[in-house]
Amino acid sequence: MHNQLTGLCERTSRRLIKHGLAGRVVAIKVKFSNFELVSRQLSLPAPVQSAAELERVARHLLTVDFVGSRAVRLLGVSVSGLVNPEGRDVVVPLFTVV
Repeated sequence: MHNQLTGLCERTSRRLIKHGLAGRVVAIKVKFSNFELVSRQLSLPAPVQSAAELERVARHLLTVDFVGSRAVRLLGVSVSGLVNPEGRDVVVPLFTVV
């Protein structure tokens, strides 16, 4: 499962960098084989966008106690509290005008 986490963090980081964003809140979402859905998040003092930082936080959230020996069906990583990499708030458009 930790191998999957690495890939998810790398993909999330690429998207943040592509759009010139960073985030102050990192969250994971886990769906178990019985379809129970659980999420955890951590607010950070400084915004992050690198895959290494995202993975460090996600691994902290995804502790053995949290998952245990239960089978995992779905794993997700997300970032919110979006700002620019310097920490200034940004306005993210919801729609693109064509």
